[in-house]
Amino acid sequence: MTMLSGSDDSARPAVVVDSSASAAASGSTSEADDVAERRDDAHSYVLSGRASAGPGWGSLGVGMRVGVEGEYWLARSLGLGLDGALLAQTTWSPPGPSTDATAFLLAPKLTLRSAPASGYLFASLGGGYAMVERAWRPGLCINLTGGSCTSSSTGLHAGFAATGSVGWLVHHRASGLEVGPLLRADVVGFADGSQPIDTLVTLNLAVGFAGWGRRSH
Repeated sequence: MTMLSGSDDSARPAVVVDSSASAAASGSTSEADDVAERRDDAHSYVLSGRASAGPGWGSLGVGMRVGVEGEYWLARSLGLGLDGALLAQTTWSPPGPSTDATAFLLAPKLTLRSAPASGYLFASLGGGYAMVERAWRPGLCINLTGGSCTSSSTGLHAGFAATGSVGWLVHHRASGLEVGPLLRADVVGFADGSQPIDTLVTLNLAVGFAGWGRRSH
């Protein structure tokens, strides 16, 4: 008797990888991404501006920030802007005395965005000029001798400012409206160094508009 060894390859199921279908699917995904990017570019804008306000905490205590800013976008993700704001914070703890700090800042800034339209991640960093003031208040004061309870102030002094922000802005193409949260950090100080440097971190709600322009590159 003769026995034959070996396997019957014809009994095994064949596995066929359709490389052309896989390549087509990959090509379709890449093409869809390209279409989305071209659509964003077609609706990109070169001018944007917004107002923002929010509470926060600083080197003295509770504080707030109110400001306006604008940008000119040099490219798809890079822009130059200007930031103006009023900062205020205090150690206020009634009925005790308090130290108050106020600053007006105006700072050129470098801005970045993750996309030229729709929703995008926004970040900025800048530095510039500030007018700063510190005041000391006596709090609750009862003077039975007829004297006055006076507060004192440094008055407004020239100073410096550094400012940064990061957040997410949602843009409505039809109306040009954009809105979103921005986390901001500001540092201000007296130019002559006569007073401590103040820092303030605030969570702001930003509301503004963006104007359509040329295609970004």
